Amino acid sequence: MPNDKQRWTIDNRLLDPSGGQRDMDIHLPGYEGLPYRGIPYDRKENDPSSIQPQVGARVHVEMLEMSEAADRKRMEEIYTMFTNGNAVISAEERHWDEDIKSWRVFIRWADVYTFNPQATKGHGNGHIG
Repeated sequence: MPNDKQRWTIDNRLLDPSGGQRDMDIHLPGYEGLPYRGIPYDRKENDPSSIQPQVGARVHVEMLEMSEAADRKRMEEIYTMFTNGNAVISAEERHWDEDIKSWRVFIRWADVYTFNPQATKGHGNGHIG
């Protein structure tokens, strides 16, 4: 078991099975109500499941201070994405900070998207949908 100074190295393929597509621009309307990331391709309904778009998620961990306008706006953006079905919230904790007389909010959330699993194998160009 690693101590505080050691960490196991996690293979990036486990962290990002989309092969880097999670960091690409989104395409809307996307696929089945979720944004699409990556290189669009000519998807057909009868394509095998191995080349149908798959769901991925990019995880975010943030500490927001509610006395800051930018942090309040960020919280609104996260909840708007959540309300619209484009994000999931897995943890949220609020703490009143007596020193600054404001709430601090820890939030762990993920934006959800679809991607082409074949693009990681060198395929993919065209349009989604």
